Amino acid sequence: RDKAREATLRRIEAEERKQLKSEKKQAEIADKAREATLRHIEAEESKRLKIEKIKNEAEIAAANAKEAEARAKIASLVAKARLKKQQDEAVAKLRSSAKAKETEPVEEK
Repeated sequence: RDKAREATLRRIEAEERKQLKSEKKQAEIADKAREATLRHIEAEESKRLKIEKIKNEAEIAAANAKEAEARAKIASLVAKARLKKQQDEAVAKLRSSAKAKETEPVEEK
């Protein structure tokens, strides 16, 4: 009887060890799966942040290009206005000079 009881106890202990080993292995698999999921989530978040950064940089570049275009238009308008002013001043000078010549007394010889 004692031998049978000891054999039964050994079988029970072996089953318990086998069960613990199985549970440990399942816990390790679950941990690895959680770690893989976290890595995947982190990679997706990193990718999302990179895309967002690229979009922001593109929006900034587009805004800068529009600003540069507006500045160029303003500079062109300013240059045209200066040229027009210079032309108007030159025309006014010529007219003034022509008027002065018209009103000069003619010398007779």
